[in-house]
Formats: sequence, C-alpha cells, structure tokens
Amino acid sequence: MGYALYLYYVRNASVAEMSFRSLDIITIVVPAALPAAMTIGTVYSQSRLKKLKIFCISPPRINVCGKIKLACFDKSSYQIGIIREFSFSSTAQCMSVICKDLKKPNMFAFTKGAPEKLYNFCIPETIPTDFQNRLSFYTTRGFRVIALAYKELPVKFKWTDAQAAERDMIEHDLEFLGLLILQNPLKSETVPVLRQFRNANIRTVMITGDNIRTAILVARDCEMVDSSATIYILSVTEVNNINEKPNIEMEKADSGVQPDFTAIDIYDTNSYFAIDGKTWTNLKLYYEDLIPSLLVRTTVFARFQPDQKTQLVTSFQDLDYIVSMVGDGANDCGALKAAHVGVSLSPAEASVAAPFTSGIPDISCIIWLILEGRCSLVTSFSIFKYMALYSMIQFVTILIIYTCHSMLGNFQFLFIDLIITTTLAVTMGRQG
Repeated sequence: MGYALYLYYVRNASVAEMSFRSLDIITIVVPAALPAAMTIGTVYSQSRLKKLKIFCISPPRINVCGKIKLACFDKSSYQIGIIREFSFSSTAQCMSVICKDLKKPNMFAFTKGAPEKLYNFCIPETIPTDFQNRLSFYTTRGFRVIALAYKELPVKFKWTDAQAAERDMIEHDLEFLGLLILQNPLKSETVPVLRQFRNANIRTVMITGDNIRTAILVARDCEMVDSSATIYILSVTEVNNINEKPNIEMEKADSGVQPDFTAIDIYDTNSYFAIDGKTWTNLKLYYEDLIPSLLVRTTVFARFQPDQKTQLVTSFQDLDYIVSMVGDGANDCGALKAAHVGVSLSPAEASVAAPFTSGIPDISCIIWLILEGRCSLVTSFSIFKYMALYSMIQFVTILIIYTCHSMLGNFQFLFIDLIITTTLAVTMGRQG
C-alpha cells in the first residue's frame, strides 16, 4: 500500500484515486473466493467421515478436531403391570417403578440405583452388616454394582395415588433386596486406541457416573493409567459450621487414608488423582484456587452428574485444552455440547447435542476425527497461504508492469510483460 501510494503521488494522482486504489489492495490480497476455497478440505473430510459412518452437523468443527489435546470418555465405551415409572435421576442416582401384581390386592415399588445412595433409602435392619465390604470387594475388581430394593404399598394405595405420588414418597423406607453384579468388559479396540492417544501426546481422562473404584480399575485395565502408578482418591471432610473450611483427605486407592494433603507432591509424574462428583462440588466451593493444579493430575472423575460433567469440560477449556468428549447417554448431553468436539456413540438423545454422531460403536471414531481434522486443517492453511501468495504476486506484478509502462517503450513493455506473466504462471503451478 505504501509503494502504491508513492507511485500515485509522484504521478500527481488525485487524493480520491490514491485512496481508492490503495484500499483496493485489501480486496486483492484477501480475495472474495478465499472462504469458498478454504471449505474444500472440510467438504472432502466430511465426505470421507460419512463413509466411515461418522456424521457431522457442524462442518467447521472438523478443523477443530485436528487441534484436540484432551480426550474425555464415558466409561462405557409373570403377570406384573407397571403402573408408573420414575425415570433415572442423576441427582438421586436411581430409578423406581410402581407395579401391580394381578394376583395380589396391593401394589409394590421397586428401586434400583447406586449402592451408596440406596443404602440411605433402605430400612437399616434389612441391610447386611457386611454391605460395605461386599461393595468394595466387587467395585475394586471392576464389576458394575447396582443395588436393588422394594417396598409393599398399602392396600388403599390406588392407581390415582400412584399418578399423584412424588418420588420422595416412594423412595424411602425400602427393604434391601441385594446387589446386582454386572461385568462390563473392555472392547477390543479400546486399549489400542488409547495407546495411539498416548503416543500422540494427547491426554485422556475418564468421566463417568459409575463407582469411583470401578472406574479406577477400568482406567488401569485400559492403560489410561500406568499399572505401576499410584492413584489417590481425593475427598473433602464434612463440616458442621458453615464458616469452617473443610480439610482435603487423600486415600490411596488400595490403602488407607492420608489426611495430610501437603505430604503428596502434586507434581509427582507417577501418581494420579481420582475424584467423585461430591468432592468436585466441595472443591469448587472451598478450594477453587486448587482446581487448575488438580485438573492436570486427575484422570478419573466418577459419580459425576450431567451438570458436573459440563462444568468439568468447561474447566478444562479454561486451561486452554482443545477438548473432545465421547459419550452415549442422555447424561452426557451437556458435556457433548460444551466440548469443542462432542461425539455421540448413540443415535438417541445424545446425538441431538453432539456435532458428531458415530455409527462406529467404539471410541476408535475419535481417531478418524482427529486424522480427518488434521487433514482439513492443513488443507485450509495451505489454501489460505496459496490464495494470499497468488494475490500478492498478482498485485506486485501489476505494479511492476505499471512502472515499466511509464519508463519503457511499447515493445520493451510487451517483452517484460511476457516474462513476468510466464514467471507468475510457473510459480503458481509449483504452489498448486
């Protein structure tokens, strides 16, 4: 622009022409076709992803996939009529149904949910004395544990009462039935995919609604955490006085409690932290200044409710992570929407919130997204540089031709014009 202004000035051009021609340089260097040209890589990446059964409703997110530095995963990777159902509540961590046995005059309520929650809903006399030991035994071995309970409703409790009842009225004074033990084996693709993440220096964390000890064992099994590494479970002590600040306690995953927080070096590279949703809430309330330091060392986040998952994703984003989230349930919707790259493994509720929906039923889809994202990102940068370079060379050529035209005769001008035009064509051919 400075050179153009100089040429117009020494040739006594008007101020209006000088301003117009100088500002016109902007439209030359940044051509109108640039946005369209930069979408080429994204369009081709989207087409290849579709062939892999990975569908995208927000194409600009494909470029973001190439910048992922943190990957978050959910762990998953007889004649009775149901009168009413209380859907699963992430707050209560349970669900209930009111049933009617056609052979009996009264109704029954059945509840299933997190053992530690149902423990408080049940009549103490119905709970075995070794409940906690049994629960710890199964969760530390990676089993998924669901508690079952029921209660018999009064004979006068009718259909209209069932429709008007609040779930708090149903989910109390239950009789404990037992623990349902489920094995949730890792998919064969999980470990190789997480190894690829580690080799690419992309951090992985687990965000789940399951028991914290189950999540820790799964994290070890899938090599998200080294088998030799030490994992500390963080918790915040209960306080009676609202003005009193609670203490942070750390329990070794396979040991006892270590109440002295400062005794552990948070920069020790061979130790990790695990926290649950309750601890997360207390940390945000009392120790918000410690959260950034804890986030870079915490790998397992268990018993997290939907809003807590969303808070966690945004907290990672505040640390300048480009965050991806893979989930398959309705409780993941908030986190999928908040993440830079949200991938739903389910065609149901979660797919509405996520910009990507995968027909591949495992986490390998995120590898394809990162690969295509990097391809698209590199293509976009290259096209931007190509278009900018083309425009700048074109403009410099025009200036040289304009200068030569005023200094040389017609024949010499045509000869120089031919040389410059040929050089431009060869240069742009190499760039292409």
